[in-house]
Amino acid sequence: MSVRMRHLVLGLAAPFLAAPLLAQGNGPQAPASVVGLANISLSAGVWPRVSGAGWSAGASYEPFVTDHLQLGAGLGYSGATGPYSSQSTGASVSGRYTFGPNPRSAPYLALSVAENGLGTGTLDAGAGWLQFLTARTAIDARFELLRQSRDSRTFTSLVVAPSAFAFGPSDGDHAVPQSAGSFDWSGSASFRLAPTRSYGATVMYAPFITPEFQIGILGNLSHLFAQGIAHSNDSYGARAFVRGYYPAEWMFRPFVSVFAADGGGTNYSTVNNLHGASIGVRHYLSPELALDIQVEHDVYDRAPTPPLSVPSPRPQTVLNAGLQIHMPR
Repeated sequence: MSVRMRHLVLGLAAPFLAAPLLAQGNGPQAPASVVGLANISLSAGVWPRVSGAGWSAGASYEPFVTDHLQLGAGLGYSGATGPYSSQSTGASVSGRYTFGPNPRSAPYLALSVAENGLGTGTLDAGAGWLQFLTARTAIDARFELLRQSRDSRTFTSLVVAPSAFAFGPSDGDHAVPQSAGSFDWSGSASFRLAPTRSYGATVMYAPFITPEFQIGILGNLSHLFAQGIAHSNDSYGARAFVRGYYPAEWMFRPFVSVFAADGGGTNYSTVNNLHGASIGVRHYLSPELALDIQVEHDVYDRAPTPPLSVPSPRPQTVLNAGLQIHMPR
């Protein structure tokens, strides 16, 4: 690994590792039971294409039905209009069982089955450790084995990522939890062992300077190790933003944001320098989990450097929605 890549790894790893340490002691004291807590995911997006538009939406719900058994299901829908119009619907079911007397710090076995609506099914088996940091936020470290039905390929990976939960005990306080000293964060780190070796990491840290003003930075990197005649491939990027919220504790709190992003890598196959602005609303599902819905306008500043010579794409406006982990002060 080059000196530049080592610095990037350390730079991205530091806030990702520091955030859980900062999180300890935040929020209410975690109750012993996890019954009723649920992993939920929710995402949606609409974006323009050369001719037409594309869209995707997905949601999943995975509650703990006992202190050791978690069951879940998910649905997804995506499509596009224009000359290459398409539609597909996917579904998944999953289960996880934890062992030991403390369900908030326990090893587990997990299994999930999914079908993407395009004729490809996956079977994902894993073993790992679930460690709660606060009442509703945990770190999930696991070894997973994923097998695809279409080409019978098997992928093995090591993954570490935060896991956000909603519902469950202590959900009576619906006050807006953002305040000076609280912060949003997310991140993941993975190392694929087979059939090709690669690693990737992403981290986002966004503290609130005041209840109405937030700054943040997101970074990512990946590396694909050389295999046979293929060359190794590095990519990295960063995005900085500032966001202001309307000073009222409404259920859906309006915000405006501006951002700038840049990146690079071995293979300049994508445009990676842009700036823009967004407007949206935030709703807290719990003190530690927020739903952001926003319309974002992107302006590309430059096209990839040689060996590719293509013009910068036109500005575009996209709609997206997703969940964000929040750590109250």
